[in-house]
Amino acid sequence: MALPLLRSFHDLRTQGDACVLASVVQTEGSTYSKMGSQMLITATMQLRGLLSGGCLEVDLQERARQVLATGAP
Repeated sequence: MALPLLRSFHDLRTQGDACVLASVVQTEGSTYSKMGSQMLITATMQLRGLLSGGCLEVDLQERARQVLATGAP
């Protein structure tokens, strides 16, 4: 996890805020982010970092809502 993202995670956890870590595990062709890229999505759906030019973030926020509600990745 990159240092700015790690700091964000630490700040969120210190404040007691829940968050979800989204990670790129595989890509094909030309992509905005490469394998290993990560971002945090907070319980209030704030984004820390980006994995795409904006087109995937809405889908990732919905998935993060499900993870936060169920605790299952």
